[in-house]
Amino acid sequence: MRRQIRAGVGCLTLLLVLIHMPAEAARRVALVIGNDAYIDLPSLNNAGTDARGVAAKLRQLGFDVILKLDIGRRNFGRAIAEFETKLGAADVGLVFYAGHGIQAGGRNYLIPANARVEVEDDLPYEGVDSGHLLDAMKRAGSRLNIVIMDACRDNPLPRRSRSTARGLTVTAVPSGIKGTAIVYSAAPGQIAQDGPKGGHGVFTGALLAVLDQPGLSLEQVFKETAKRVSLATNGKQDPWINSSVKGDFIFNPGAAAMAATAPSRGGGAAELLFWKSVKDSGDRAAFQAYLDQYPTGTFAVLARLKLEQAVPQKQEAQGKDISSRYISKEDSVRPFIRAQGPAVRWKMQSAFGSGLPIFGEIGVRFANILRAETKGQINFNFQEPGTMAPTLKILDAVANGSIKVAFTSAQYHVGQETGLAVYGALPFGPDARTYAAWLETTGDRLANEDFFEAYGVHHMTCGVIGSENAGWFKRPISALSDLSGLRMRIFGLPAEIMSRLGAEPKQISHSKIYTALQRGTIDAAEFSTPYIDTLLNLDQVAKFLYHPSWHQPSTAMELLVNLRAWRGLSTSQQKLIQQVCADNVRFALAEDERRQLKTLDLFRSRDISPRPLPESIISAARREWQGLASDEARRSTVFGRAYKSLQSFR
Repeated sequence: MRRQIRAGVGCLTLLLVLIHMPAEAARRVALVIGNDAYIDLPSLNNAGTDARGVAAKLRQLGFDVILKLDIGRRNFGRAIAEFETKLGAADVGLVFYAGHGIQAGGRNYLIPANARVEVEDDLPYEGVDSGHLLDAMKRAGSRLNIVIMDACRDNPLPRRSRSTARGLTVTAVPSGIKGTAIVYSAAPGQIAQDGPKGGHGVFTGALLAVLDQPGLSLEQVFKETAKRVSLATNGKQDPWINSSVKGDFIFNPGAAAMAATAPSRGGGAAELLFWKSVKDSGDRAAFQAYLDQYPTGTFAVLARLKLEQAVPQKQEAQGKDISSRYISKEDSVRPFIRAQGPAVRWKMQSAFGSGLPIFGEIGVRFANILRAETKGQINFNFQEPGTMAPTLKILDAVANGSIKVAFTSAQYHVGQETGLAVYGALPFGPDARTYAAWLETTGDRLANEDFFEAYGVHHMTCGVIGSENAGWFKRPISALSDLSGLRMRIFGLPAEIMSRLGAEPKQISHSKIYTALQRGTIDAAEFSTPYIDTLLNLDQVAKFLYHPSWHQPSTAMELLVNLRAWRGLSTSQQKLIQQVCADNVRFALAEDERRQLKTLDLFRSRDISPRPLPESIISAARREWQGLASDEARRSTVFGRAYKSLQSFR
């Protein structure tokens, strides 16, 4: 079966698939490589961002991801070897490569960041033959293999050789690999169109959006991606698909399975009546109610679009109210520098609602103090979560300039780079005051040097609070065996540790925790500090509270500013923003402590008795964390340098 799909999918993408199993049961491993910062060849706009985005998405879809950025030839080979080793125990293997690629002599070469390529004859010694990836997969014996090479930029050689050409070439699948689909995101000889610097390339941006859709088969994913890129490029790229696949591989099986068991799949008169009642309302809650009832309904895609565009209820009133909240004579303890410079009026996207105690309040406080100190010359207009970008995509939005400034936490960016966990919240991390001291004296500098500035963002810590709860449980936990099969709402690296201890991590929004515990969908949940958790009335649906937290002894909030916008501020404006953030840290530490003490009285009135988790569980979790931290340090330079610095500081 051979067919051509007319559309542009970014650059030449080679995809090989064997499908002989249900995707839901498959063990998945991925190698993701992005090379932007070339030494001798032209730098690229999107390869690193594309790789981070793909890595984050694949992790969400159940892949064990090896992420490598700007690697040289030796580390390229080591990465393939590491991938082959892991793939030997897996069912599904996927490789994504973004960077320079050159075809010569009928072969495709992927170009390491340190390659010194001047003529065609250098390629076998300085480049990596794409066939090595396919050979590694063949040797590993995995039952399904996918290779995506986003590498058909224009030929970067200073002068073209006799057989080098634009784009890549169609390569044969090695013998022994059957049932394949080969997808080329641009026809042979074509090149890809880049996206904005620091953003996603055209192909990857479209692919990531499509992968969010549940239940799509491999072929459907790339057909939809092709349509989107064709529209974005006015049909200037023509992907090709040669396929002999007889089965279906579902990238997003978890979401598909959830949709299958949802209250309704839609399509009936009841759904139509429901949709007509909400479609013109402009009410976010109404659209969310439709999606909760009909997650795969006829109007689900449109509902999600309207949900993103809708203005939160009472936002205008909230904007008026919060302008005078959390700022008084006692709010700051030191005089601030007098800032001079052009007027700055930016919308500040927050990851936390203005009404969320501490987290949201200190974001409002920060913006209000800046406005007051500059008499409105620096006006960061607080925006409720989701108003301008989804919380998990705030970093990318700030990097590409669609958002100038954001108040968030680095723990929301671990999808782009796992090392950023060190700057947001860390299992078995330090207490809040030690954490704040390290971030101010060392951490923020490392964060900008090792990641954020290269990403196009300036970062600074803008709030730190103390320990969260270890969790609310519906039954007592007395031994490690009690975690077996336990369904717990928990995120990030702690979720990985709990999984290794036998629990089943679940990712649900904080607004649904109470209902999930009440209905028995989950057995336990962690969300925040004792004070905040009691406001959610979690003690009414889960009687056993464990405190303190091993997974989040302290949490940091951050201010992100688009790097170009930051450098456009005057020196005095930059210093004032830094001063107010530092004062915000002091305020958050004190206010959090005050409210936690107040919570003790509330605990007594509700007959709540917090207890520590058994030492056997703490010890097991610590061992798993130490192993996980060592693995992350080897995989990520960002994590390795930051974690070593923090441990030395402690």
